[in-house]
Amino acid sequence: MTIAQSKLSRADQKQLSERRLIEAALAIADERGVASVTFESIAERAGYSRGLAFQKFGSKDGLLEAVTDFLFQQHTHLPDVLALDDMTGLDALKEHAAIQLRGVRMQPHGSAYFRFFASAIADKTSGERIFRNIHRLLRDILDECLARGQVDGSVRDLQSRSISAEVFGTLLLGAIMQTIADPSVDVEDFVAEIVTIAQARFAP
Repeated sequence: MTIAQSKLSRADQKQLSERRLIEAALAIADERGVASVTFESIAERAGYSRGLAFQKFGSKDGLLEAVTDFLFQQHTHLPDVLALDDMTGLDALKEHAAIQLRGVRMQPHGSAYFRFFASAIADKTSGERIFRNIHRLLRDILDECLARGQVDGSVRDLQSRSISAEVFGTLLLGAIMQTIADPSVDVEDFVAEIVTIAQARFAP
């Protein structure tokens, strides 16, 4: 522990150590893949003991839940995301999609969430439940954009708004995964296409 850390309150030290362990997990996932994320590796990367890492999270699922919650909170508090409240519903939907696509390349550890997601699905781990819950929250954000758009007139009548939000979110997820799988992809091309699809599908 550094001198600066020793001056922190116990609660602040706890929060700092947890954040450093989470950021270590994200960095390792980005650099070496999810299989390399272990309590030993994140503890070593963050400068703590394996015992502390295990004590913080209790299990791999506990670590995954902390990582996904950390990333979700970061995303929802980005200035660009907060600015969506001042847009029409359709513009907010399009901008939200653009932020997600660009974030994979531009945000720190932007691809880590999706690497954890792909690993949980591929290995059929209990982490599937964690991602299912997060994706429901993201779907709700898209649904709220569509609902607002129907009120302000920027979105047409839809047979099922929730299904429309789910399908558009699935399309967005596929586009994001492709930008990760193929580094040569021009993200701005994908942004332009997603925006065009949203405009064609949802505008009156």
